[in-house]
Amino acid sequence: MWMLRQRSVRILEPLGLKPIKALVMGLIAEGPCAPSELTELVDTAPSMMSGLIADLEERGLIARNPDPEDRRKIQLSLTKQGIQLMQKLDTVWLSSAHEQLGHLSDDELTTLATLHRKILRTTP
Repeated sequence: MWMLRQRSVRILEPLGLKPIKALVMGLIAEGPCAPSELTELVDTAPSMMSGLIADLEERGLIARNPDPEDRRKIQLSLTKQGIQLMQKLDTVWLSSAHEQLGHLSDDELTTLATLHRKILRTTP
């Protein structure tokens, strides 16, 4: 796990992201969400999430928008700049995955993907 974490830090460094910020952006990319949802999904303290959101917003990567159902709440979404960065991130991750998993056969990759989906479904 430590090696994977270090690899992700190295891969994300040229993009100016830490793994936690890339994760938060990836979650926001799936659709507008509230900061409280992100806090729960990432399993972090609200104050830490607030800092992450503020940094991403200051960098112009995410925007706060009024919740259409409750104007007292906000929804987070990626900005145009954030979408462009996520596209670069996807390219970097794919390249890294090919480098890391290129020695596996198609059958082995299929088995790996199947097991990964099963693990994700059974994780509380």
